[in-house]
Amino acid sequence: MDGILKEIDLKYLDTLILNVKSKRFKYSEIDETSAEIVYLRTLSSLSFDIHKCGLMGDFRRQKYKIKIQTNLRKGSKNYLRIINLSNKAKKIESFVNGVIDVLFLAFYEDDIRYLFPFSSKGDPYPTYVYVTRYKEGIVLEEYMVQSNQIVYEKYNKQNEIETLYFRINYVPNGKQKILDYEKGVFENNNFINYNLLEHRSWLDD
Repeated sequence: MDGILKEIDLKYLDTLILNVKSKRFKYSEIDETSAEIVYLRTLSSLSFDIHKCGLMGDFRRQKYKIKIQTNLRKGSKNYLRIINLSNKAKKIESFVNGVIDVLFLAFYEDDIRYLFPFSSKGDPYPTYVYVTRYKEGIVLEEYMVQSNQIVYEKYNKQNEIETLYFRINYVPNGKQKILDYEKGVFENNNFINYNLLEHRSWLDD
């Protein structure tokens, strides 16, 4: 697993985990009067990950032909209902079998967006907090944190076509600290291609 350590600083990941755990956001209702509401269908194999904002999210939506819709297809039971205000997502409701399984409220700090999970009643929900960091509208990092685990993704744009991608599943207090990681490159020239360069799992050792 030494290769990934040249690309990602584990101490930095420790800091990200502590930062997310220190946040205390409360549930509040969102006024949808002037909101734009759109929908994304979900797949059981992807669930909420389909809403990720980086190139991996774009690639998966392209692969499974999932597009943002302004109207919900009749009979749909598994989808995301996204409430946007001022061109920013403020609330995302995840429907499973026609009912809200979990909803996320968005909180913004500078160039960082936090999606905190709540139940349909507004109680904290035991799942990942999703975080996206932007720079000038481009996603640099995306990660999800639950308890002492982080699944971290990093994008490093090389030129107008190619972007390097790194992902690591890290549990600092676990028996196996690094569960798996991968490295690849996206080629974005009207159509997104992803070339996997390396993938390792603790099961390989």
